[in-house]
Amino acid sequence: MGNVNAAYTFGRYLPAEGNLVALESCRALVQSVDFRISPVVVYGAPGMGKTHLLHALASEAASGGRSVVCLSAEEFATRYLCAIRRGNESIADFQQELRSTQLLIIDDLQYLAGRKGTLEELVHTMDAVINAGGDVVVASEVPPQEIGLLDRLSSRLRSGIVARVSPFQIAERRVFIEQLAREHRVSLPGWAIERMAGCEVPSVRVLQGAVHSAVRLQQNDTLDLRRLDAELTVLSVSASAPGALEDREMLDAVAAHFGVTFDDLIGRARTQQVTTARAAAAAALRARGRSLSVIGKTLGKRDRGTVRELSARGQRLLDESEVLQRRVSG
Repeated sequence: MGNVNAAYTFGRYLPAEGNLVALESCRALVQSVDFRISPVVVYGAPGMGKTHLLHALASEAASGGRSVVCLSAEEFATRYLCAIRRGNESIADFQQELRSTQLLIIDDLQYLAGRKGTLEELVHTMDAVINAGGDVVVASEVPPQEIGLLDRLSSRLRSGIVARVSPFQIAERRVFIEQLAREHRVSLPGWAIERMAGCEVPSVRVLQGAVHSAVRLQQNDTLDLRRLDAELTVLSVSASAPGALEDREMLDAVAAHFGVTFDDLIGRARTQQVTTARAAAAAALRARGRSLSVIGKTLGKRDRGTVRELSARGQRLLDESEVLQRRVSG
């Protein structure tokens, strides 16, 4: 159950000092080890790679034959409330599907703060999964005791492993930049790698944005110190103010919702999954007041007519999905 982004793998997740405990705790759940600990709580600031880690775990477990439920907290809440509206039989089906899974994964747990009924259901679901020999992994922006959960849920989560994910150090940023450039089949000059690695960025997502900018400039044969510094300045300002970075975070959320990547959104792929995600992204950007020309540039240099059609289709998707509406507005 849930949309798992297959592009997020353990192989693409860079081990680093600030994420090693979280990484190894998740890996242990899909390895043949005599002792594994559950539940696992992964927490850290937005853009630190928590969702990547959870989806990598879900993909690996599913490929190994385990039943997996991988949902955001919003999706869990929405599915539960819809089941309540439909009546007892639907509630029973919802509970059976979730409580019988071998691996329960919940992302963005902080969104359930104060929602007592939904938190009660989550407690019972976790207990059923763990008591049957399954595993539970959750992610949040803060540790369990700071979210505002039910006491018994917070204590259950803290009885396992609570692992923080922290920003990369300079050497780790350098390795990440080189790895991402290789994935794009672009050779970045050493001076550009060192320039980006030397920047104190607040998250992996911001560093990724810097690399994407450098890759684009290199592909256009326009990469020089002045242009790269200009891109880095924009990203640094965006990291502490609303605007482009917020748009990027929203687009990442839309991509994750449909099980694709940001690169898919701006690329040329025309599979139904990608084009649907692209339409939703166009509509979300339009709702934020972005012009057709700006949206076209953001989504891979598409023309105004294409963007107009995409946003009209995407608006229908937004109107039909409360979960998607919350993702693009959050």
